[in-house]
Amino acid sequence: MMNNPWKDLDNYKMKRVSSKGKFDIYWLKDLKGNYCLNFRIENAFKNFKSVETKELKTSFSDDNLVIILKDSSNWEIFKVFCDDLVLSSEELLDSNKISPKLYSRINEWKDLLQGKLRKILSLEEQMGLFSEVLTLKELILTNSGNINSWRGPDKDSQDFLCNNCSIEVKSCLSSKRRLATISSKYQLETEKKNLFMIFYSLTKTEKGLNLKQLIDETLKLIKIESDRTIFLKKLLELGYSFEETEYFSFIVDSKTYFDINENFPKLISSNIDNEIVEVKYKIDLSLCNEFLINEKKVLEEL
Repeated sequence: MMNNPWKDLDNYKMKRVSSKGKFDIYWLKDLKGNYCLNFRIENAFKNFKSVETKELKTSFSDDNLVIILKDSSNWEIFKVFCDDLVLSSEELLDSNKISPKLYSRINEWKDLLQGKLRKILSLEEQMGLFSEVLTLKELILTNSGNINSWRGPDKDSQDFLCNNCSIEVKSCLSSKRRLATISSKYQLETEKKNLFMIFYSLTKTEKGLNLKQLIDETLKLIKIESDRTIFLKKLLELGYSFEETEYFSFIVDSKTYFDINENFPKLISSNIDNEIVEVKYKIDLSLCNEFLINEKKVLEEL
C-alpha cells in the first residue's frame, strides 16, 4: 500500500526525503537497523525536549534531530507520522519555529503511535468505513470532491462537505431492513444548499472487496503526497489498523440517494429543548421513496 523508504537502505545510510524540500530532512537507517527520520537544520534544536514512548524515541543536538522507530514492523504508521512531520515543517518559513512545531506534533500523535485508537472494527464499523471510503473514491473519480471533503473522521455533522452540498453516508446488510441510524440532532441539517443521503445495501461475501483493498485503490487515486498523508491519518483516527488483515469483504447490491429536504422525516434541532444534548433515532428508508433522487442530479449539485 505504501512505499517503504527504508527498505533498500543499508545501516547508517540515508536519503533525502525530498529534493524540493526547503529543509534538510532524511530517511535514515541507524547502526542497529532502526528506521529513523532525521532533521538536519542549523541551531534548530537547542531547546528541543526529549520524547520517548514504547514505539519511538528521539536523539538530538543543536543542529540534528533523529526520531527512531523501535520496532520496524510498525513502519507503515511510522511512515504516515513522518510524512505528517515533514509536511508540518515545510509549512514554516522560520527554522527557529521547527523545534516547538515538531515537539507539539509528536505529542499530538502519541495516542495514534501507541495504538490507543486502533481496535478490531466490528462488522457495522467496517461497513460504515467501507461506505465512506467508497464514496470518497467516487467523488475523486468524478472530480466532485477530494480528501478535504471527507469530514466524518473530523466529527463534523455530515460525512462529506462539498462545494454546494453536504452528504451523509449510511449502510446496512441487504438482508436487513433499510434503517438509517441518526446519531445527532444536527446530522440531517446543513448550511449548504443541499443535503443528500447515500445509502448502501451490502452483502458480506468472500467474493467482494475488503476494506484494505478499497483503501489501496483509493490511495492510487490520490496523487498529492500531502493528501495521501491526510487520508491515512484520518483512517488511523477512526481506529483502522494497517496490521489487521482479517477484514470482511463486501459487494454493493444497491446504492440509493435521498434528498434530505424540509419534508424529509427527521427531528429538527430548533424544536428540541436545549437541555437535550444527545439524540439517536432510526429512519425506515423503505418508507421514504418519495425523497429518492437520481445519481446524476446529485452529481450536478456537488
